[in-house]
Amino acid sequence: MSRPSSAGPPLWLFADRLVVGSGREVIEDVAVMVRRGRIERVVRTADCPTTSARRFGTLLPGLVDPHVHLSFDAGERLEPPRSPDAMERLVERACDRMRKLARVGVTMVRDLGAPAGVCRRLDEESSSSSSSLPRFLGSSQPLTVPGGHLASFGSPVTSAREAREAVRRCVADGAKVVKVIMTGGRLTPGTEMGQACLSTELAVGIVDAAHDAGRPVAAHVHGTEGIRVAVAAGVDTLEHCSWTDRTGRVRRPVAGLIAEIRQRGQVIVTAGPLPPTLAHSSHGEFGVDRRGRRQVQLWKNARGAADRGAAVAIGTDSFFGTFPDASDLVQRAILMNRLAGWPSLDVLEAMTGTAARACAEPGRGELREGWSADLIGVAGDPIDDISALRDVRLVLRDGQVVHDAVSACA
Repeated sequence: MSRPSSAGPPLWLFADRLVVGSGREVIEDVAVMVRRGRIERVVRTADCPTTSARRFGTLLPGLVDPHVHLSFDAGERLEPPRSPDAMERLVERACDRMRKLARVGVTMVRDLGAPAGVCRRLDEESSSSSSSLPRFLGSSQPLTVPGGHLASFGSPVTSAREAREAVRRCVADGAKVVKVIMTGGRLTPGTEMGQACLSTELAVGIVDAAHDAGRPVAAHVHGTEGIRVAVAAGVDTLEHCSWTDRTGRVRRPVAGLIAEIRQRGQVIVTAGPLPPTLAHSSHGEFGVDRRGRRQVQLWKNARGAADRGAAVAIGTDSFFGTFPDASDLVQRAILMNRLAGWPSLDVLEAMTGTAARACAEPGRGELREGWSADLIGVAGDPIDDISALRDVRLVLRDGQVVHDAVSACA
């Protein structure tokens, strides 16, 4: 089901500045015209045919979270619902989270792992013409190995034949992307984050099956060993990409692998739950404990990969509940800017243009004429102070208003 575009008169928006969403491009004193779901014109305010328009400090592309888990709460068991009623509650909870995400400026999410049946339901809810939800892209059940990370609700595979059958089931469930587990994970006891759990041969079989079905592949990879396998297999995105060794220690990115990632056009998605010392701090000192320091090092690793030319997007990996308003993505942006040396414009690009690229969604993630009108207006200047993203005044998805702070306060 496609979501129809807005009809009727054009919508004009003025801003002191417009962040395009790629190439660190910023346009000052700008007017944007939205019509039929797309950005029809981007001009200087002086060249605009009307003076009757809302004005914002900054217009920027709608935020994109390319790595979420809408189905689960932080700390709960990762298992499928046990009854139809439980499934309904799960879907309702996920939709409520998407509504909150829309209010903080997120216009597209990519869910990388949910029980069977959830993906299609959320896609239908998001695609409804009356929906105020972000655009939803799901992977359905992750492909893993028997006893591997997320096996409690995933699809275990041991051969290329089983991989093709698992991909077929995911596509039937509405999956727009295939998630494959290539290392262990922190939430699955008995698995090792620094150890590859797939042979290169099986990984290639899974990637081929997904690509033959017209679906990109998102690979869960923490350790360097798994990153090597994922890159060689030709995955589209490298989720986490923590550069962990077999002892669990975070190491520096491997320059040769970064060069190969860049050459192949793969996207690194730095994502993971926030340690409490970071999650519950917004000012002052951060990362005072071991877990906080580890997380900051992961963000610095991602910064190092970006400095070497790799495409890096920001995801949250959120199991929701840490932030009542679902501001997980914005909180990470602020911390990465303040603690890990990410310039604000690079952070903004990583959560808009590059994040949309990670989702394999051309025509989204940038504010350009002819592109989809997924955009947000904020009062301040997030280039000068990234925390301005906390004050979202307007959110459009496909040209339709999904959040208007002025109307909400009226």
